[in-house]
Amino acid sequence: MTVAERIPAVVAEWRRLLPRGVLWSFAVGSVADRLLHGLALPVAYVEELAARVIEEADPRTTVEWLPDWERVLGLPDCSIVATSLVARRAAIVSKLNAPLGQTDGALIVVAAAFGFECQIERFPLAVIDEAVIGDYLYDEPWVHTIGVHLPNPPVVFFEADWSGAGDPLAEDVTDAIECAIEKVAPAHALLLFIYDLPRADGYQPWDPWEAQAPRAVITPAVRQATLEES
Repeated sequence: MTVAERIPAVVAEWRRLLPRGVLWSFAVGSVADRLLHGLALPVAYVEELAARVIEEADPRTTVEWLPDWERVLGLPDCSIVATSLVARRAAIVSKLNAPLGQTDGALIVVAAAFGFECQIERFPLAVIDEAVIGDYLYDEPWVHTIGVHLPNPPVVFFEADWSGAGDPLAEDVTDAIECAIEKVAPAHALLLFIYDLPRADGYQPWDPWEAQAPRAVITPAVRQATLEES
């Protein structure tokens, strides 16, 4: 029930509580009728908020309490400000569900909060007696590198049931998801984000600007350049 639908019920309840008599005229447009409808608006709004407590208490569906959730969790962090309701809720859920252990599973859980699949790749040290033809010759720095494979493109789209008025039709959450993953990654690790997985919804970029991903391509030259820059 919306606020507008609650107003007649509030007015009807007040009419039953008022004194009766010929002086009280509740005809449409009368002074008493307009007064009751004016006073009923904030009451109906409060009743609507009370009815939505369950939704507001869930960070996946909250609207009114969204700023409070962000304040309590210290969001936005990393100087990254999400604009859409979907992205802001995803950041909240990600921080609430972030595991304490610095494991591969922790990175996957964080990505899942944004609605994205995530695959982890490790780069084992090349050992002469164990390597075979075609293996990359990873040296010691690569042992501490973690490849994080994410969908291309990392975008959240406007959803009629979840988004709000004024939200963008599509929002790039690359910086937000990388920031969230870095928060739970091992401190000694170098993260290499690779956007090469298909999206679960089957969406494929068509715009040349958007189709510039994958943002990182795993090749020996790229790997070496990444390590040298770090």
